[in-house]
Amino acid sequence: MKILDLIHITVDDIKGLNEYESTDLLEKLFRYEFASNSLEISGLTLSSNPNIKDQGIDAIITKPLPTGLDYLPSGISLFQFKASESAFNVKKEFCQKSKETNEWQLKPLIQEYLEKKSTYVLINTKKVWVFAQKEALKEKILKELKEINDELDFPIVIYTADDVGRWCDKYPVFRLGFNKLAHAKGFDDWKDELLSNKITDTITTDTLKSLIWELFKGINTSEENIKIFRVIGDQGIGKKNLSL
Repeated sequence: MKILDLIHITVDDIKGLNEYESTDLLEKLFRYEFASNSLEISGLTLSSNPNIKDQGIDAIITKPLPTGLDYLPSGISLFQFKASESAFNVKKEFCQKSKETNEWQLKPLIQEYLEKKSTYVLINTKKVWVFAQKEALKEKILKELKEINDELDFPIVIYTADDVGRWCDKYPVFRLGFNKLAHAKGFDDWKDELLSNKITDTITTDTLKSLIWELFKGINTSEENIKIFRVIGDQGIGKKNLSL
């Protein structure tokens, strides 16, 4: 029996995206990561067209990032997005044929940043690879590129559909996009259901401290026991700041 996940974004959700949808999702994930970690968005360059000639680079971070971020590596990095079941062709993705010698050489932009020890990040939203498979692909990439430039040595990170699903799960807005939060309606949509089932509570307080405590207790619940709060009060008393 297949378990239907109504809360979390699954591998099938991610694998079901086409090339354009996948690129659009990844672009939004980058923007949320930059915003939530107060990073300089000017350091990110990302192409929203997956079919544009990009020298093998779909996104690049040129301003070094700090350590400790979930999915974005520290330092500067190159990203390549794939939404393909095909085998990864190292030379096709990293290299081009020299017009003079007809031999393989690194694409200029890739070579420039790999020589700066940039992290290369491959994201394939159609694949699901276990750790051993990712490590084998990393070894293959380095081995084939060292045949072209023996001095190359750079870190590699690989994400597949399951990784992207967990990344999306960090932000409720993506669960909404995948229709994973069917319960996340507007307050007015819920009003009749809440009243008919008598699951509403009205909290009246004269002190900010007690209000904050009641709100904290309410939101500190499991995903399976969702509660919705509506904060009501006169204009200018700090409803938004309380919620934040």
